[in-house]
Order: sequence, then structure tokens, then C-alpha cells
Amino acid sequence: MYKLIIQDDEGKTTVVPLIRDEITIGLSYGVPPNHVREVVMTLLRDVPQVLRDPLPEVLAWNYGEFAIQYMIKYWIEDYGALEHVRDRIASSLWYALRRHSIEIPFPTRTVHVHDAGRDEDEGVDAEFERELMGDLRQVDWMRGLSDEELRLLVPTVSVRQFGAGEMLVRSGETGESMFIVRSGKAEVFGHTSDGQTRHLANIGRGDFTGEMALMTGEPRNASVRAITDLEVIEMDREGFTRLFKEHPDAAAGIGDIIAARNRERLEKLSSGDALNGNRGAHRWLLAKMRELFDLDRR
Repeated sequence: MYKLIIQDDEGKTTVVPLIRDEITIGLSYGVPPNHVREVVMTLLRDVPQVLRDPLPEVLAWNYGEFAIQYMIKYWIEDYGALEHVRDRIASSLWYALRRHSIEIPFPTRTVHVHDAGRDEDEGVDAEFERELMGDLRQVDWMRGLSDEELRLLVPTVSVRQFGAGEMLVRSGETGESMFIVRSGKAEVFGHTSDGQTRHLANIGRGDFTGEMALMTGEPRNASVRAITDLEVIEMDREGFTRLFKEHPDAAAGIGDIIAARNRERLEKLSSGDALNGNRGAHRWLLAKMRELFDLDRR
């Protein structure tokens, strides 16, 4: 049995027994177990009641007929929170597995019927493309892009879902994507120089986050957590590499707006060094973008 030993300032020792819980789940044979562990461990890290010591475990323990069975083990302190913690983890698993295209297989038979004389798929794809282009134009620095330019971005975007309480991005981590909110709400928060957490903004439909790390390769300077269930468009660096290769001038206009947004964020965190201020926000950002996207060779 694991125990938590607490010693107060007077040297008095209190021993608290820890509660272990576990969830079992069957996942697709097509997904490497180490990838499953990475996804689940990231999820558990964002559940505050789950202890870091002892560390949670994700064990592949059986090969079933349709799936690999995994056992997720974790420890908490408060027995009264057991059901709520399990609910939080089980709910977050659904969203995390869906985002990472990890299937929970079950015995089924699927019959595909296709009428070769109909072009329904083409119509659906074209409508979805128009819908995505409309969503991209909600972002101020993409509003002026032409249809041709937006079509360079559309093939690289993905629609993702997050559950309430889940983290989209974490401050200090590297990031190669940004998010545009299609529905729901999220909170953006950061940490001041003295370690305090500070609320920066709530974001909703048409708002976006993560663009600074995407465009510069720098660590993320804020965290984002879903307040409600959230649907977002995720955009990676590949699409902007295509855009800047075809239309190099687009980088300058994008850089202006992103630099201004980031300056406001850093001011809220009481940072006096906004974007290497000696060189200027815009100049610093464009230098990072030129380096990351190899713009000088275009």
C-alpha cells in the first residue's frame, strides 16, 4: 500500500493512505502502445487530483480478439473524489482518443453501398472546404487572403474536439500548431514573473490561439484550457510553409498583427521585455519567421 507521509513545521508526522484506482480500455491494434501511453499520460497530467508520486501507469496487459487491452492505474488522496476523478478521466479519454484517431474497436460488420453514378462525396467535400475557408476568414490576419491562398491552407487543417477542463496548449512547451475556435469557450492564462497564475482572456467562436509558437518556433507563452466542450480547427506549420512559398508577401502582414497581439499578452503578464523590445516586435517576429520558414531563399 502506498502512503503519503506529511511532516509539519513542528516535526509531527501524519501518514495518509493513498487510494489506487484503475480503468481498463481496449484500443486498436493499429496504434503503437508507446503512442497510447504518451496520449494517456498527457491526459492524466492535466487531472489535478491524480498524484505524480507514485507516477500513474499505462500497461498493455492482454491481446484480445478485437483490441489490445490497456490498464490505466493512478493514485489519489481523497476517497470521496474517486467517482468524480474516474468520470473526468474516462470522459477526457473519449476526446483525447478521438483527436489522435485512436479507435476503440468493437465487433461489427459494415456494409458499404456506393452509387457510382452520384457525385455526393464531391459535393460534401466542396461544401466542407467552403465552410473551413469561412472559418479561416474569422481570423483577422487571414481575412485578406484570397480564395487561392486559403486553398493552400485547407488541406493541412484538422477539426478537433476537446472536453471541458482539457488543456489545448501548455505554457513553456514547444508547439507546431495553432487553434481556431469553431464552437465552445476556452480560457487563456499565463504565469507572471513571481509565479502567479493570471487570467488573460476567454476565447470563443472565431478566436484563435497558439499562433506565436507556430510562427516562431518559440515555446508557448500561455496555456489554454477548455471551459466548455470545444471544437477547434487545428492548423500546422506545413500549410503556412506552402502559403509563404507561393505568396511571400503574406508573411509581413501576418507578422504585424501577431506581433501586436503578443505585445498585449506580455503586457498583461507585466513583462518588460516584450519580444526582445530592443529590436522591435515586428522586426523580431519577421526575423524568426524568415528563419523558421526559410523565407530569405524564396
